[in-house]
Amino acid sequence: MSVVPVNKLSKNEISKPEPCASSIPAAKLVFTTFDVPNAIATDAQGINDQGDIIGYFRDSTGDRGFLKQGSSFTTFDYPN
Repeated sequence: MSVVPVNKLSKNEISKPEPCASSIPAAKLVFTTFDVPNAIATDAQGINDQGDIIGYFRDSTGDRGFLKQGSSFTTFDYPN
């Protein structure tokens, strides 16, 4: 929806409405599940335009960070 203050329109000008949700094509989403190898729990926190996923996981030593690029994982420890 767009809102235009009345005082910004001239007498002959009409505000054009935005398309309603039903006229916008639905996004095609693909969901993939994964676990960091040897993890007790995995929690993804973000994804970039290239599809790289960052997050943290828990293993027998505690909480650690991961970066998933394609099918490969890089794990790292972070302070505190």
